[in-house]
Amino acid sequence: MIQPKQSIGIFTTDLELKVRSWDRWLTGVTGLSANIVRGTNLMELFPELETSDVRSYFERVLREGMVEWLSVIEHPYLIPCPPQAFSRRFQQMQQNVTIAPLRDKDHIIGIIVTIEDRTPQLDREQDLSELTVQLDITETSETFQQTEQFLADLGNANWQNRQSAVESLVRQGGPTAVVALVCKVRDEHQDLSVLNSALKALTRIKGDIITPLTELLRIPDVDLRGYAVLALGDQTDRRAIPALVQALNDDDVNVRYNAIEALGKLQAQEATLALVDIVKSGDFFLAFPALDALKRIGDPSVIPHVVSLLTGDELLRDPIIELLGQLGDETVVTPLATLLNEADTPTNLIAQAITALYDRYQELYNEGEKITQLTCQSITDSGVHYLITTLNEAKENELRALALLLGWLEGTAVEQALTQLLGKPTAQKEVVKALVRYGSRVGQLLLEQLDAPEQATRRAAILALGRIGERRAVPKLIDILSEEDEDLVISAAEALTTLADRQAFAALLNLLSHPDPRVRHAVVAALNALNHPEMSAWTLKLLSDPNPYVRESAIKIVGYVGYRDNFEALLTCCQDSDERVRQAAIESLPYFEDERVIAVLTNALTTATPKVRAAAARAFAAIDNAQATAVLIPVATTDPDTWVRYFAVRSLGELKAVAALEPLLQLAQTDSARQVRIASIEALGKIGQVQAIPVLAALIYSNGADLAEVAIAALGQINHPEALAPLLTVLDSEPQRLQWQAIRALGNHSDPQAAETLHQVAITADDPQLVQEAIHQLARLATPAAITALATLTVQPRWRETCIMSLSQLREPEQIDSIAQELHHPQVSARTAIVEVLSRMKQLRANPHLLTALEDEAAAVRLAAVTALAHLEMNTALAQLTKIASEDPNLAVRRSAQKIINQAILG
Repeated sequence: MIQPKQSIGIFTTDLELKVRSWDRWLTGVTGLSANIVRGTNLMELFPELETSDVRSYFERVLREGMVEWLSVIEHPYLIPCPPQAFSRRFQQMQQNVTIAPLRDKDHIIGIIVTIEDRTPQLDREQDLSELTVQLDITETSETFQQTEQFLADLGNANWQNRQSAVESLVRQGGPTAVVALVCKVRDEHQDLSVLNSALKALTRIKGDIITPLTELLRIPDVDLRGYAVLALGDQTDRRAIPALVQALNDDDVNVRYNAIEALGKLQAQEATLALVDIVKSGDFFLAFPALDALKRIGDPSVIPHVVSLLTGDELLRDPIIELLGQLGDETVVTPLATLLNEADTPTNLIAQAITALYDRYQELYNEGEKITQLTCQSITDSGVHYLITTLNEAKENELRALALLLGWLEGTAVEQALTQLLGKPTAQKEVVKALVRYGSRVGQLLLEQLDAPEQATRRAAILALGRIGERRAVPKLIDILSEEDEDLVISAAEALTTLADRQAFAALLNLLSHPDPRVRHAVVAALNALNHPEMSAWTLKLLSDPNPYVRESAIKIVGYVGYRDNFEALLTCCQDSDERVRQAAIESLPYFEDERVIAVLTNALTTATPKVRAAAARAFAAIDNAQATAVLIPVATTDPDTWVRYFAVRSLGELKAVAALEPLLQLAQTDSARQVRIASIEALGKIGQVQAIPVLAALIYSNGADLAEVAIAALGQINHPEALAPLLTVLDSEPQRLQWQAIRALGNHSDPQAAETLHQVAITADDPQLVQEAIHQLARLATPAAITALATLTVQPRWRETCIMSLSQLREPEQIDSIAQELHHPQVSARTAIVEVLSRMKQLRANPHLLTALEDEAAAVRLAAVTALAHLEMNTALAQLTKIASEDPNLAVRRSAQKIINQAILG
């Protein structure tokens, strides 16, 4: 179940300040349901707003399109309501409020208001400020007497008693228990039982432990400082970062070591320069964890400081290479690739780092070729030799990187090495791609691999020969068709499909009687690709062949190509003695325009065996004719065979047969076969009539998750406002599996409420999979409201990359313009994300918007725009970049602009 966060509520209004949406959290804290407040003016709901100066904030947002923030200090609350939990200080909930314009493209259509409950935090801050002072008081002070019985048991000889004490303290929680535990650690950390139990409780207890733990870092006892650093690192509270950065200067090396690891866990960008200094210090004991922490933090700004260390301490070289591969850009390719030319270097690791860079550039910017070129320019013959010799000792998971990198290079030795990797599953994709790029010059090498002892190598060689169009392989491929290995025969048939060489015609014909249906399927595809001039005559003969496999295969060829002179023989096959032949013939009839087709299908649908009737029901899906609907409805409702009814219902759905609406509604609720009910529900979704909504909504609560899931999906296909209500109900209370389906369904609805709901799911859902799906569906909607939601979600570090990727796939002109509007987003991090989105698009329409980002008031946005221009061919931007390089107030922006200008000048 999706649980809304207990501290945030959101509502929207129209231009007249009439409430349009009101979420569950607001219903809970105010007691006013959405049905009550929707359509009511905000000032009528809360008259005190009229007499305060708050109304002016709303009017300014509507008039100027700006975002307003009401701080709890200046405006304690917007909507009067009691605190959610008892507060001895506040009678009204203390609220931070954000008022932002609600837009539809370029037009403001209302406001969106976010209310955050700050009451517990304000209470906690004041409680903790009072309690922290007591850290120097002994544990027998009055503050800790309430928890003495639990604290005493932390050192109990019986582990069960210790565990019970931990659980009791965790349940109790609160500032008193936190401070008491910290004091217990301070005073009795020499007792390992006490220490382990207290630390275990601290990592789980509810309450602010950052402040008291930070105080412990000032105590002379080195062991205690070490434990405090460990405990801080186990928290997710970034308030611990300043104290941990200070701990990097601790007198004890173990404390510094633990502080480094803790900062890595917290992904503390604030600590990157300090960590780089540690790496440069040459202290291996600390430099190694510092590099690991920098990898976890993921700040690319450290690369210029680290790349120079590649040729320094060999003990640090491996983690530095890994760091460069994870965070580097094209500037690190040459230093990395140059290392490949030296003996006794970690070739595998370097190859993985370079290919990681390639994959990232290809995925983000479609510029993998830039990494390829820089690598090839740097590798000498010695480097090629070391790469090839490394193949002999490489592990399976290392082969992909080596094969990809070798595939960029040229030379006979490289080609021979790659062909030896054909049978390796982890490298096969890259090897085949490289060999196909080499073309006919590796044809002979591949032909030799057709005799390899490993079947995997032979199949890969066959695949590559087909892709490069190597006609010299045809005789050998024809020979392979007669082998016993079905997978190899299928590979050969598929290659012959690509080559379309008519030499293979006779051999392929001989395989039409093969007992393996997969082989026959591949052979039929190959024969269709040949388009042999004698095929029509041959199929006419084959339709009367004694072997039913041959007749069935011939029918499939006739149906695919549509040989008109074979039609009479095809009609005869509809009465064949073999049931599979009759099925194939019936299913091929819709591919011919003949007035007898409907009559033959109708007769088969009502008089044939169940399997043939099912085939006829499937065939009717391809006949867009009112008569087809009339024939299918009685079969769907009365045929005694489950699967005949099932396929009849599916065909009615494919035909979007509105005339079948009532029968399908009945079948969805009452048919004895579950698969028929499911097919009926799916058909109702495809037909998309509003009359189906009540039945589909009721089916959500039927006995069976399978019916509920399909009903939710069907509601998603009915693009009508009434279909939204049951989907929203599912998000409120149903199991997660159904919530996921409801989120997918909302992605089909253009109603603004769908985008708003998906946004709420993305910011409130605890399950990452639900958030991922909500983001995906917002991208599918791609409305201005959905795009704004995605831009706002980029502020959350966890979902930033996912949202950027989703937005960068939107390439329609109006979508690009809507995305560019988010360059005015109030959050700086959101604007930098939008710059990244526009850069990744590689669309001319996006480029002018990137130029406007160069004028943003925030240096971070300008820097992102300058960096983005480095990935684009924009000669028109050089003048503006030149100006920025000399006049921008930010040094980093000026330097970045100058760097791009220099690159452009050098070509």
